[in-house]
Amino acid sequence: MNIIGVYREVNNMKIGILGCGRIAQKMGDTLLKLGLNGEAYIASRDIKKAQEFQDKYHFSGAYGSYGEMLDNPEIELIYIATVNSCHYEQAKMCLHKGKHVLLEKPITLRLKEAEELYSLAKEKHLYLSEALWPAYMPSLLVIQTYLKDFFSTITSSYAIFKVNTLYKERVKEKSLGGGALFDLGIYPIAMTLLTCGFDYKKMTIDELVMNENGVDEKESISLEYPNFIAKMDIDATFDRVSYLEIQNENYRLKVSPLECPKTLELYQGETLIKQVDVSPQITGFEYEIMESISQIQKGNIESYSWPREKSLKTLKLMTEIIHF
Repeated sequence: MNIIGVYREVNNMKIGILGCGRIAQKMGDTLLKLGLNGEAYIASRDIKKAQEFQDKYHFSGAYGSYGEMLDNPEIELIYIATVNSCHYEQAKMCLHKGKHVLLEKPITLRLKEAEELYSLAKEKHLYLSEALWPAYMPSLLVIQTYLKDFFSTITSSYAIFKVNTLYKERVKEKSLGGGALFDLGIYPIAMTLLTCGFDYKKMTIDELVMNENGVDEKESISLEYPNFIAKMDIDATFDRVSYLEIQNENYRLKVSPLECPKTLELYQGETLIKQVDVSPQITGFEYEIMESISQIQKGNIESYSWPREKSLKTLKLMTEIIHF
């Protein structure tokens, strides 16, 4: 399916982005390549940064404050791309201003805050969704099809996401909601839940390494299912490794990288019998935006790919590991 062709059949919607960082730039690039940059606006606390962002992605407007952008009645959907610690207050501000919200992961750092946001969105009949990259991608449907066709039973699951991000300000600072789990860990956890199921029996923390600043550097986690164990390794200090591997007696399915799948490999024993390219057409962010606009236009208030229930269950598990 050509996502760009399909998307252009959907009525355009004016979109605002809060924040000018790396993730916001990825969304800016996505909107530019979708041809929606003319319907988009950027806001930063630094007007110069906002104007540079506007020039780079050819957006319609730039604002030097978030509140100023939210006062624009034409902007309907806000994508929040700021540091973790800001998500709750900024999403609440957007909802009170009558804006639909696509909120970068993690939705919040505390379960109570996320529940409050979802309740507020329901009260105001506004769309709210967590922008968890792989949950929206068509590759997930391909993965689930392979699991249905070849994995009537699962004997083990292993997800690993290691990449050195601890040097980054947003990751190394506890006050910004930093740490390995909330920066990286949400991906292996969510992908494990999306493929193995949300009804695990027990979660065990096998390893948890905290540094002198109270920030988690790495963790190993196990989820106990009725017939198998799903293991996850997360590390913000290591060279990049990222994949999900699910096995039974006859087959092994490897998905890589797990945060933005590009390749599916199916093995029978040690023999590779199928390899599928499931790369996104642009950045993968196009699926989040397309679904958000489609759901809003249908009058729906949550994602069908990553609904409230799954978002909250994932955050609940994460907050059992690390408490902010």
